[in-house]
Amino acid sequence: MVVTQEVVYSFAAAIILVPTLAHYWSKLRVKEWEMSLKHAMIERGMSALDIERVIKATSRGGLATEAIEEAGDGLELAVSATSCENRAS
Repeated sequence: MVVTQEVVYSFAAAIILVPTLAHYWSKLRVKEWEMSLKHAMIERGMSALDIERVIKATSRGGLATEAIEEAGDGLELAVSATSCENRAS
């Protein structure tokens, strides 16, 4: 079986492109989640300081659930509802 140059180049391109595209797709999804979280917090009437604290906690990989609970009661339900709506569309 002879492997042509085109096949080798195609595999090389796939090896380079797939991880790169996956990385940027992941970053896009995180930004979308952050935007939906901010939107839910604004709808709940949270202050800018509370929103900043929650966003910092989630971006550092901290305990986002605790930060959300501290910031406002029931916010996690609003975030869940928002994320479910985004998945449905």
